[in-house]
Amino acid sequence: MADSSNETEFNNNYDQNDAEVEVNEKTATKWKKRKNPSFTNEYFEKIIDPKTGDELRICKILDDDGNQCKKTYRNTGSSTGNLIQHLDLVHKIISQENEKKKPHTTKITDYVKSTQPYPPHIQRQREEGLLKWMLRTNQPLSAVTNEAYKEMMNIFDSSFIIPGEKKI
Repeated sequence: MADSSNETEFNNNYDQNDAEVEVNEKTATKWKKRKNPSFTNEYFEKIIDPKTGDELRICKILDDDGNQCKKTYRNTGSSTGNLIQHLDLVHKIISQENEKKKPHTTKITDYVKSTQPYPPHIQRQREEGLLKWMLRTNQPLSAVTNEAYKEMMNIFDSSFIIPGEKKI
């Protein structure tokens, strides 16, 4: 009896190993095909070079005159880097994924917390101090409209509302 239980256990283990192999083979064939084909496929025509047998990609985007770009790339495997770069640099086309990855420019004022403006009497004192500084250092009235000046003042005192040239 001990032999038959060992034989049954061996067969059960053998069946499990077979199942694992089948799953792995299915997974391997699944990976060969791209889940998300590249967005470049809609802009490039795929052909086989009759002389070399290489896969080529030809840009099919039309210019303003209606002429096809026809820039040709040899495609080795599934690499799309050169195709993406061509679309970006020549035709100004980027994928939605790459658009999300692009860093956006952040102004220094984006980091400043919004605060309440000063009460009128304190605001007036600050404006008078600004006027004294401008007169003593020979600053032009346009200094208060300079973007760098506004950013600096916002950092130093975000509650101060910078007056325009006419108010000074």
